[in-house]
Amino acid sequence: MKNSRLQKEIEAEIEKLMVMAEGFCSSKLAAHTIEKNIFKQLLALGLSLLSYIFKQRIAHLIAQGTPKKDGVPLLNKGLETCQYLSLFGLLQIQRPSYWD
Repeated sequence: MKNSRLQKEIEAEIEKLMVMAEGFCSSKLAAHTIEKNIFKQLLALGLSLLSYIFKQRIAHLIAQGTPKKDGVPLLNKGLETCQYLSLFGLLQIQRPSYWD
């Protein structure tokens, strides 16, 4: 994993979860309130991890070069922005797009 901005955000979210858990150990909050707070943080962490995975996959695809159909390279349309609604939330993804 590269030491990227997104990696630092993921590490900060994990640290935040640990700090939160330590605080909950000595709190008098109801179990359902603790669970709700942990779940919110886990959703944010999941969204960041999924974003990281997509960015790494797209970088790998770009590094592989232009795809071919019947041995002929497809024409590149540039980067296309699309939305992906995951279990963790909405992601904006930029990926290469090609004419078929």
